[in-house]
Amino acid sequence: MDMRELLARQGDIPWSFLQRFVFTSLSEDMLHWEPSANTLAVRQRSPNEWISDWPTPEQEESAQASPAWILWHMEWWMGNTIRCERGMGALPPEAYRWSGSLETSRERIGKLHADWTDAVSAGNLERLLFGLMPKAEPLAFVAAWVTFELTKNATELRQIVLQHANIASKPDKSNFKDLALQRDRPS
Repeated sequence: MDMRELLARQGDIPWSFLQRFVFTSLSEDMLHWEPSANTLAVRQRSPNEWISDWPTPEQEESAQASPAWILWHMEWWMGNTIRCERGMGALPPEAYRWSGSLETSRERIGKLHADWTDAVSAGNLERLLFGLMPKAEPLAFVAAWVTFELTKNATELRQIVLQHANIASKPDKSNFKDLALQRDRPS
């Protein structure tokens, strides 16, 4: 298997997870749920303008994110990756506006993913990309980073979906077996 095929197959794994387990379980009403008092979110400035919070150095280690913030973040970094692959500069976070809904975000992320897949399948894997990372990196390295970042964001979203569902439903634990009691019983 050559490098291009390996990168494509690796990239397909988190993308499939995102499509199958995340986008199907997110809902519009869940997007702005803030799981804690230390939550990064996107906020509506006007009917068609959403701006994002950006973590302070103190928040970076402990801040949670709303699903909308993670979708904004995915649009932002995926868009910057395409911009840098095309030789344009990256946008700072404050310059990027979120698409505003689950449907439009899903569409935008899908388009960015398709553009990225095309770039990796046709691009020179050794070509350096500037402006995305602290130093210029080859397209192959950036493709591996994209797979990592997509995996991270998909799992963050899935964990929020599960947390939201479990808080909302407060499952009945009376049917759970107490393994400690079973273990400690004499035979």
